[in-house]
Amino acid sequence: MTFNTLLTISLAICAGGLLWRARRWFAGGVTQADRELSAGARIRHAGSAVLKALFGAKIIAATKGLVVDGLLQMRLYRADRLRWLAHILIFWGFIPLLALHAMDGVVTMKLFPSYYSTLDPWPFLRDLFGVITLAGVGLAIYRRIAGRSRMKTTAMDAVALGLIAAVVLSGFIVKAAKIPSRSEFHSMVEEFYDPTATEDVAALEALWVEEYGLAAETPGAAYSQEQLALGREVNEYSCVYCHSKPQSAPVSYAISRALTPVSRDADGGGLVAISYWLHVLVFFGGLAWLPFGKMRHAVTSPLSLIAERCSKDESPSEPALAVKRMLSLDACMQCGLCSDTCSVGVTACMFHNRNILPSVKLASISSGTASNNEDLAKLFEGLTVCTDCLRCTGVCPAGINLQDIWDAVRQEMSARGLTDVYALSPLGIHRAQAFPDTFHAVQESLEAQRGGAFAQATEKTVHAAGAFGGMLGGSGETGGFNLCFNCKTCTSSCPVVSLQGMDGLGLAPHQIIHATALGLDDLVASSRMLWACLGCYRCQENCPQGVRVADVLYIHKNNALARMKGALPKKES
Repeated sequence: MTFNTLLTISLAICAGGLLWRARRWFAGGVTQADRELSAGARIRHAGSAVLKALFGAKIIAATKGLVVDGLLQMRLYRADRLRWLAHILIFWGFIPLLALHAMDGVVTMKLFPSYYSTLDPWPFLRDLFGVITLAGVGLAIYRRIAGRSRMKTTAMDAVALGLIAAVVLSGFIVKAAKIPSRSEFHSMVEEFYDPTATEDVAALEALWVEEYGLAAETPGAAYSQEQLALGREVNEYSCVYCHSKPQSAPVSYAISRALTPVSRDADGGGLVAISYWLHVLVFFGGLAWLPFGKMRHAVTSPLSLIAERCSKDESPSEPALAVKRMLSLDACMQCGLCSDTCSVGVTACMFHNRNILPSVKLASISSGTASNNEDLAKLFEGLTVCTDCLRCTGVCPAGINLQDIWDAVRQEMSARGLTDVYALSPLGIHRAQAFPDTFHAVQESLEAQRGGAFAQATEKTVHAAGAFGGMLGGSGETGGFNLCFNCKTCTSSCPVVSLQGMDGLGLAPHQIIHATALGLDDLVASSRMLWACLGCYRCQENCPQGVRVADVLYIHKNNALARMKGALPKKES
């Protein structure tokens, strides 16, 4: 009765949590436009997408997403083999335990009518899958200790790994405690044999002490061959059809040897009961916690992978996209793989802003913790520093389209008037084409903050030895700019100049080098060319004098950004 009550409560909490999660998909939103969409419209469009995935041509894409990216986790395999191995061991160790053991009445007995949990090969398989699971947990812990991930291990990580390990270890102890337990043996005799047949029971007990690991009532007791033969006869008649020798489960049997003195002294019953209820409570606790903790991705990640596969070659409707974005927030498991592969992740320490890391950024968007101006500014800086390289989206094991979320939130925050100097990154050109009003508003705000330096440069000329050596001398690789003789090879090879022409760029690359030689760093900072530079290094590779043109541009850009951020004082004109 207690077991059924606890099961019902944990299932109710789990189901209620999953429904609460699902409600957020149809009521919440990443952007204000998403939140304004009605739940009815979202349900209709999401339902239509589900029907197409189940009964249309997209069933192949949905199945592929579930099998390749879900069951085999090939996205993770391509990105990090060690992390993939840890996840595969945990997944393919724990799921068979759940299906074949915890749900044996629903799964195993239906598939194998002759199933007995104590009959081979099931004890061996339970031990095997338990060892596989613990190996995965151990590998995950090792990777967190020895790895160099940009993400820190959180309390949620520890709880998830701890729960999995506790379920498996307590399961081993339950089985190990039962092997030598005399109480368990006599309970079995009462259920499957006649306990009044004392001679037969004594002979059976002798055989089980010798061959099944049962704790002897008297340590070192000797049994006659006749008694053992009678016990073997009783055993073959009543026991072998449902009980295999415990040695077939080597891990549990090895633990049972250590527990034999306890089982002999306390009759083993109390240890079996304690370990059993510990096992049950840990498992039911994990089941109830599933929708609220990190392990919810066991449900949400497969849905996200299917949704991403089915929408890969087409643009979903706005209501369906709103649902997909909210599902993505719940599917994120905070594994940190996106942060480890982020092309600008190294700047998180330089700028003292962890919102530059994709996983932290997504957590801030999901939780809504960026509510005050300082937090919003850090989140927006993380969005504008992003280079749109798509690495995070490409490696995400849950199939989350992170780039879509960045674009949506970036556009909304820009429309609300937030600005950041990194909006003037090379990708600002492309973002200006997508959102011209927003981008130009950011530029105008920045120009006002800069005192008009983007429109009017200083007229003062300072010799390069002093100005560049003092302000820009942070890199020895830029010192060769004085070798430039203005052959314009850098400008001729520049793809930005080739595609856009000089209209609106201000200075060409060769002119930036010339201005640098004259010490006109404000003039360079005012040039759109500096901010439009793609960092392709064609100018530097083609320079016949070996001038490090791209390095010079990067030094100028970094110092201009630092001055705009207030890290360096503005140069007096």
